[in-house]
Amino acid sequence: MGQMVIDAEYNCAAELDCVRGNPGQYRVTLFAAGRLNRIGICPATGVVQARAEKGAFMRLLDLDFVFDWPESEMLKSGPIAAAAPVTMQTAIATAEAMGGKAMAAHVKSAGGGKANYVVEVVDNGRIRVINVDLQSGRLIQ
Repeated sequence: MGQMVIDAEYNCAAELDCVRGNPGQYRVTLFAAGRLNRIGICPATGVVQARAEKGAFMRLLDLDFVFDWPESEMLKSGPIAAAAPVTMQTAIATAEAMGGKAMAAHVKSAGGGKANYVVEVVDNGRIRVINVDLQSGRLIQ
């Protein structure tokens, strides 16, 4: 699509949807020219689809910090990530090489014009947060 992935997260519409045969979707935020574009991707087919909408309760309260990585954070770290040699896809592969499957990945501003990838990995029922440097692709302790 000619845009950079800045945020991705797997989500089911309702608790236990995956067990019921609804594969949910990957909610993906793309960044280009200072703007964010949101899409959904079906994990079963890989087809780009309309992004899942917030439920009525979430829309009522507008709790973006619960539904998504903050948009302000994405806009702040997007230009840094766009100029970095390491892609989110590479950061996810690095994190998954340690064991487990990525369920979310974000770009997080580290201050001073720096940022890193934050990858949430699930492995044997446990969630680990792994930080990957945007410049080198190395793990950050």
